[in-house]
Amino acid sequence: MYPPYYIFYHLYCNDFCLQDHLVEQMPPVSSWGKEYIVTPTPGRTVGEYYRIIASEPNTAVIVDRSDGLYETFTLGKGEFTQVNIQTGGVSGSIYADKPIMVVMFMKSQDGAQSSQVWDLLVFYF
Repeated sequence: MYPPYYIFYHLYCNDFCLQDHLVEQMPPVSSWGKEYIVTPTPGRTVGEYYRIIASEPNTAVIVDRSDGLYETFTLGKGEFTQVNIQTGGVSGSIYADKPIMVVMFMKSQDGAQSSQVWDLLVFYF
């Protein structure tokens, strides 16, 4: 039996977040799913950024943006895309035909009015 391996993701922020950094442990691919419900952060109406990462080649993804608009695309193994979901207080969803990992980056409270694109919050689904 092989020992477990862990992958840590390091995100370094520059001037806009006081030289802070984030270090996260990546979940194993065996825990990735195919269906995700994405909900707005309580007290915020600016939406969120979601990064979608594929575990297998030719992964078909559908993003329901909660406003009646759908986005579809295909990702290769290890590829990712980032979508901007304006929730307006309503939940959206992300579906795939193969396992994906979804990571939320909370937008800055000031939204588009701010030079800071997102706050220091990263959440793995």
